[in-house]
Amino acid sequence: KPGELKQIMTLLNEGCPPLQSCLSEDKNGMTHAILEVVAGGIVQTAKDIHRYVRCTLLNSTKPFEDVVKSAQDSLRWLCHRKFLEWNEETKLYSTTPLGRGAFGSSLCPEESLIVLDDLLRAREGLVMASDLHLVYLVTPINVGVEPNWELYYERFMKLSPLEQSVGNRVGVVEPFLMRMAHGATVRTLNKPQDVKKNLRGEYDNRHGSTSIKMLSDEQMLRVCKRFF
Repeated sequence: KPGELKQIMTLLNEGCPPLQSCLSEDKNGMTHAILEVVAGGIVQTAKDIHRYVRCTLLNSTKPFEDVVKSAQDSLRWLCHRKFLEWNEETKLYSTTPLGRGAFGSSLCPEESLIVLDDLLRAREGLVMASDLHLVYLVTPINVGVEPNWELYYERFMKLSPLEQSVGNRVGVVEPFLMRMAHGATVRTLNKPQDVKKNLRGEYDNRHGSTSIKMLSDEQMLRVCKRFF
């Protein structure tokens, strides 16, 4: 058809946006990629790191030294968070049980830390009198559903004291739900690097504590959507 032909010609003649690597810091970063190549056995030594980064698109668009530094920073963070281990005797990187779990689940390291923290806190006090706590733990941490907050608040207040205690334990509290039900807004993060920084900050704030007082509005919003 003439109309379709015109659209096709326009598409063919349009310029393409510049090719960008998803491993750049303003995209996804290298942390997840480094974990995957180490867990997959592709990278084990420092030389392997150099060989790997030379094969990336990022190396074609940025100086090699900057790419290596980004990879080294990712390795240090992964080792610090116990995803990877460095053996001084063999000079090899290897994955820990946490690293293998993150690799097998396809979760990014930042998301894996939040799941780990949830499980560690659940071990301290898992509510078995109701299925609600177990259902929450197996629900993905990032839920794209936007709740009807007014209905959410009403339903939450109608829960039994036991079920409300489960919500309180994971981070769902009445004052926040009331604010959202009255039309409050929470700034959300859209850029991948901002989301990952927020997840890292959430784990740092929550790690080693069962208190929900340190959760930011952004973090509490994610928890409430997951609980919903």
